[in-house]
Amino acid sequence: MEITLYMAGDKTFSEFIEIFKSGKKYFLEKLKSKLKDNKKFKATNIQHIGHVVCENLFYRIETDIDQIEFLCGNKSIDVADNLNDGFCLLSNKEITQEHINFLEKFDFDKELTKEGINNIINEWKEMNYNITKEEILTGKKLFKVLKKAFNYAFENGYNIIWKYSK
Repeated sequence: MEITLYMAGDKTFSEFIEIFKSGKKYFLEKLKSKLKDNKKFKATNIQHIGHVVCENLFYRIETDIDQIEFLCGNKSIDVADNLNDGFCLLSNKEITQEHINFLEKFDFDKELTKEGINNIINEWKEMNYNITKEEILTGKKLFKVLKKAFNYAFENGYNIIWKYSK
């Protein structure tokens, strides 16, 4: 899986919100062309389980900050020509200093140790999925990219548009 986090100004973000609201599906290249000049942060070779584990670790921590969809935004756009690709949207108005502080303090290794890699592997084995430690650890690569992208977006007033490819 590849996840690219594009920094989008309000105008570009509004165009994507309108696409989301319309429910229309556009071709991947048309949507990508709207983002071609935007700064981006890319996470490559992320296994699906790495994404899931990272998300689970975030949401298992008790915190008093408003929930935010760190890993996929809260609005999504499917593309017309490929079911495995899509875009997700997160407004900069939803990102607070508390979210940035949370990401700064979050210790992926510590939280993963608390959860237990073998426990995660066994949990997924019960659901008939054979996963490996290496697949799980791709979540750490994703976390590092998320942290950079969120900080950049927050400091510079950008919205975030995810592009994901399975």
